Amino acid sequence: MQHDKGEIGSIFKTLHILKRKLMKECGHDHERCDIHHSSARTLHFIIAHGSVTMSELHAFTGFERGSLTTIVDGLIELGLVERKRGEDDRRKVFVIPTPKGISADNEIHRDIERYVKRTLEKLSQKDRERFFNAMKTLEEIAEKL
Repeated sequence: MQHDKGEIGSIFKTLHILKRKLMKECGHDHERCDIHHSSARTLHFIIAHGSVTMSELHAFTGFERGSLTTIVDGLIELGLVERKRGEDDRRKVFVIPTPKGISADNEIHRDIERYVKRTLEKLSQKDRERFFNAMKTLEEIAEKL
């Protein structure tokens, strides 16, 4: 089955609108943790993987290497991550989360969940049910890709 560019484009447009609307009350800064959204996203990736190289961070975030270095340096200054040389290869440097970083990430995600919940509460019960059914369907389809 062929899909035209309009259908494919509408996927990205809809996902972008959905993310923007769900996150609009969250803003781009996480004040209680004193970090910007891009730093929070980077921190979450580091925590999800436990230990990552700068190359892995670059591949995930798509940030320029200089910008990524600035983000990681900022996370280090806040005590949320640290750099550690590889034991097998001392040239390899890993970025690893600290307990403070794990705590901050948990706090950020609790905040995000509250913001999204508050946004979804603006919908009627019927629309919330439709929304969650659609999300379940998308998740099931995504698993097949």
